[in-house]
Amino acid sequence: MGRLGDAYTLGSLLCAWGAIEFFVNGMMEDYASIPQGIFTLHEQGFLEEKQVIFSPKGQFAGEFVFSGKREYRKLEDKITFLLKKFGKIKETNRGSGLWQKFEKMKEKRDAIVHPRRNSRVSLLPSDAEAAIAIAKEVIELLAWEIWRKKIAW
Repeated sequence: MGRLGDAYTLGSLLCAWGAIEFFVNGMMEDYASIPQGIFTLHEQGFLEEKQVIFSPKGQFAGEFVFSGKREYRKLEDKITFLLKKFGKIKETNRGSGLWQKFEKMKEKRDAIVHPRRNSRVSLLPSDAEAAIAIAKEVIELLAWEIWRKKIAW
């Protein structure tokens, strides 16, 4: 494949991953904006990606509080949380075909975004096609399981 084909494949894979991240992070923000008291402090911290710590002294001694630090979560953990907390799925099967495809997509994405010195990423047009299909499938799953809405592409 020529350089332009490589760029399209790379761009397609990264955009597909970005679409999943954008959709999931949007859901997280929506739920995080629900009035206080609906979620536990730990759930709220997870939704807002804020670190929760135990306060040993001061005004909040003996309580869990937000530390003020960000605590970023893995995309797959966010998906699992959303499905478990708000979806109809009560057990996430990480051995399913979709999870396996998602993990392969993540490996390719990670190899591109976090390159190692002596490793080379091999991308084919089929990788771009697969990434777009996986992104659609993940977004459709979340929309259906959580909102009971079908996505019209």
